[in-house]
Amino acid sequence: MKITTRPCATLTLAIGLALGTLPKVGLADGLIRDPRIRPDTQLTISSSDPQLDLAIARSVDYIYDYLVVGPQQYPTTEEAERITKFRDAGVAAVPSLWGSYHGTPTANATGYRENFCLRDVAHQTEGAALLSLNEENIDMLTRFAFDALQDKRVEVSDPNLDPLDPWASARPKSFWQEYWTLWSYNFYGAPYYMDAGFQELPAPLELLEKVYRMYRFTGDERWLSQTFMDYGEQLLNEFANRYDFNGNGIVDNRGNEGILPTLWEFEGASHIGDNELSFSLSPDEQGGSLVIDKGYFARLGVQDMSLKVRFRNGRDDYLRVRINNLTSATGEAPILSNDYLFIENTQPTQDLQLSFNRAPGVTLTTLTDGKAPLVPGSDYSVSGNQVVISKSYLDRVISNSSYRYKFSFGFQFSDASQARLVVESGSHSYADAILSQHSVTLDWNNLQDVNLALDFSQTPTENRDLYRIENNMNRVVEAGDTLGVQYQAILAYEQMLRAKAQLVNDNQEAATLIAKADQYQASAQALLSDFQTRWYDASQMTYARAFDGYGNAIFGWGHENSFFMPMKDLLEPGAKADAYLSFIHDNSESLNEEAKTYLPEAFFNYGQNDRGWYWMQAGLKRFFADRSDDQVIKTYPEIAFTNISNLVTHMMGFEPNVPQHSVSTLSRLPASLGHVQVANLPLGQSLMQTSDYHREIDSLLTLRHDGQRSTTLSRSTGSGEPLTWRAQFIGSYPSLYVDGQALTASQISINGVTLSYVDLDLNGGQSIMVSTSEDGTEPPVEPPVAWTPLTDLTPVSQQSDWGCINLDKSVDGNPLRVGGQQYDSGIGTHANGEIIYDLQGQYQGFTAQVGVDDEVGANGSVRFKVYLDNQLAFDSGVMTGSDDASALDLDVEGVLQLRLVIEDGSDGINSDHADWLLPRLTQKVTVPLTSLTPMSTSTGWGSMQYDRSIEGNPLTLGGQTFATGIGTHSTSEIVYDLQGLYSDFEAQVGVDDETGINGSVAFEIYLDGQLAYDSGTLLGSDPAHAVAVDVSGAQQMRLVTTDGGDNINFDHADWAVPMLIQNGH
Repeated sequence: MKITTRPCATLTLAIGLALGTLPKVGLADGLIRDPRIRPDTQLTISSSDPQLDLAIARSVDYIYDYLVVGPQQYPTTEEAERITKFRDAGVAAVPSLWGSYHGTPTANATGYRENFCLRDVAHQTEGAALLSLNEENIDMLTRFAFDALQDKRVEVSDPNLDPLDPWASARPKSFWQEYWTLWSYNFYGAPYYMDAGFQELPAPLELLEKVYRMYRFTGDERWLSQTFMDYGEQLLNEFANRYDFNGNGIVDNRGNEGILPTLWEFEGASHIGDNELSFSLSPDEQGGSLVIDKGYFARLGVQDMSLKVRFRNGRDDYLRVRINNLTSATGEAPILSNDYLFIENTQPTQDLQLSFNRAPGVTLTTLTDGKAPLVPGSDYSVSGNQVVISKSYLDRVISNSSYRYKFSFGFQFSDASQARLVVESGSHSYADAILSQHSVTLDWNNLQDVNLALDFSQTPTENRDLYRIENNMNRVVEAGDTLGVQYQAILAYEQMLRAKAQLVNDNQEAATLIAKADQYQASAQALLSDFQTRWYDASQMTYARAFDGYGNAIFGWGHENSFFMPMKDLLEPGAKADAYLSFIHDNSESLNEEAKTYLPEAFFNYGQNDRGWYWMQAGLKRFFADRSDDQVIKTYPEIAFTNISNLVTHMMGFEPNVPQHSVSTLSRLPASLGHVQVANLPLGQSLMQTSDYHREIDSLLTLRHDGQRSTTLSRSTGSGEPLTWRAQFIGSYPSLYVDGQALTASQISINGVTLSYVDLDLNGGQSIMVSTSEDGTEPPVEPPVAWTPLTDLTPVSQQSDWGCINLDKSVDGNPLRVGGQQYDSGIGTHANGEIIYDLQGQYQGFTAQVGVDDEVGANGSVRFKVYLDNQLAFDSGVMTGSDDASALDLDVEGVLQLRLVIEDGSDGINSDHADWLLPRLTQKVTVPLTSLTPMSTSTGWGSMQYDRSIEGNPLTLGGQTFATGIGTHSTSEIVYDLQGLYSDFEAQVGVDDETGINGSVAFEIYLDGQLAYDSGTLLGSDPAHAVAVDVSGAQQMRLVTTDGGDNINFDHADWAVPMLIQNGH
């Protein structure tokens, strides 16, 4: 099918329209599916974890049976005329995949969306490619990219539009912004009728990143088509320049409220805190008062602001605030007379007049709109220290760029100073006349509270309550997730240009492409350098997650704009990254299950494999044995696809580069997984025949990891030229063993993690095993998580005076939500009631949060109590629906019975909807240090030994033999990444008996670079010396031996029975 939308803009998609008579199979839910959707050979898994095997197998079945759409497999029918018109006209469905946040319907379900959304399918690409669904990927992503290149300012009434043309369906002009992709399509390839114009800033950037990933995965040169190359050029130039509020090179939303600057969809405008304002209603409810505390204005420290005062149910009014005589902490006055101005777009535009405060003789050298300079004389004029931005210029940019909500002007002066003015174009003319004043002037040297009388005489009763006050300049403009995706998109396009240069025949054209790639490489590096300096606050020892319109850094938890930063490799490896990853880990429990699918990649990227596996299980559990088929098919499609990619790409480190005939692997298996094997990984995918779904694959690979010290890769017979395999392992190994034969290893460091590797040729029909030791054995690498969700236990008894006690839902069956925060796990119940658990003395701590569920509004009054063996251990006091959740942390060591009690607040049980949120039982876990893989090792003589002395004998100190430990030799160093997971380290140290009375060694332990333990000099004649060190919160532990001040002769040093302890409480 060839579609032309305008001259010189064509797109050809390989879509078969002949349907014919095909065999069909019925599923348990009554839906019909074509069995040929599945390739002849499909991905399978076998591992030491039966639950993992089942979850992956069910994910694969769910994808093939429900999520693949194409000409021979029609979607079920969403009964909306704007979709059914395609079906009724006999239009064939396009090769595509479900990618929406309502899951897949059963035959008689309602409330779903038959579409694929850009954010979802971009995240699904790797999982789809691993299941040989390249054709679906390329069709969907081509549509998004192609449409972004078109002129989308199409009037709804255009008589030339064909209502069945997928590329020209009638679309409201207001939906389309220049250079944007659409957000969603239906399965007939037309814009989805409901939300095709939705705009979430990171999504168009992530599209480009995934295009290059798919080229590496498949080798399909269609991923380097002119459509994708043009899209990359437009995205990183016109799009990036258009959406750059302050001209610093970072894509943002220009302050436009209609464009979400982050994937966290509920990142709203910043509003004044409750402690910074007070509101009261008069007894007759005809009036009231509003007081904004002067501390708010002191905190922002800006001259001009516009505040939206929002009352209940959509009643809004506006207040403009001017602060005169503003000075900085150093006493400096602002350079410009204004830092923010508002243009009422319902009134004729006027010249903008302002002045600047500089020393005599200093002149304005340049005035820019954030990127491009304005033209002196026509766009603006300067007289002395007065600047006038002309009416004609403002009329032009506002009329030509109606999508722009705010404009940022940069001023540069001859003394190298700079200033910025933000101009907002909008309308306040529709505001409700509730405030007694709409403009207030304050003095910085004598700030006062702003007192406003309120007039509700013309306002309906249901609106007479303050909702909040918003300052849209004090909201997120630049976000960490957008920056991270922009960085990766630039790197992707750089590599696309280099790949294209290898395919062209013209040397001059190739040189031009490579030169352009070099420029993008430099641009990406500049972006990364800026992030690692400007976004890190040394005083707070953390990263900002965003910046507001004033240029102020925003810290704290930001969902996607927090965890995308490590996911896109922005964090500086080492202590900074470790601390921020711990912050993410500690704040992610309340994320919904779709958002959690991103987390494994963030942790695996920085070598935090135990945490990566922990968050992988959040998606896998949807497909565990205890989930019914109905529960499986009603989940987000994204979860099934990312179960595949999180396992294969991120935990197993499978990275194909088909155009270069190479693949790399890296085991990141946690300690609890002895082995994982995935068979039928596709390498190289060509055009699918849409008439019969035949999918040609060049090679099939089988990858097996046994822990982190042995990897086997096998290739199918009949494959073509040799495949270069880079077998990588965490740690520094001088040699790796290829089928038992030692081969010198090379080392690289990725995100602070040292890797050892060898490059090998793998031919068709060949299988090679590479290991870190001659026999390939491996102790476990990382400890289990030291807590158990309380909801995993079955209560001894439970009762509630109203409703049902629900797991992971409120008593009304809604998502658990307290204080505006949603929680994925917990118990919803009602006063009066109790739940009793038998702990059997197995746990050390009990943690939870408690509160009245938001579903009752400000109503309800509840008292939470916890009894341990019938002794009161916690009493929350009376809590109401207006209270935030309250945390509890109890010591339950040796406790047999846990009793959770809900009491009413002495006023009856009405609206007493009580939630126990994120309830956990914690345990003490002892982890042998030898079960962890060191980040690096060095020894002064010989080779470090596990469970043996440096000479290979049993570890023996003072006549006592120890079964486990590490034998080394001074001067030595062993470095471990603790990730802040442990509370204590214990060991026995000394000079091994094999030296007789010889040898002198000092043992030292460093935590995050600080000396935490020094044994002093120990001799060969000394007994074992006990070590006990508090390592709470430590990210890195370094075990050091020195020569005792003489030399290293006979310095055989043993760390015997070294143990790390996870306190869990």
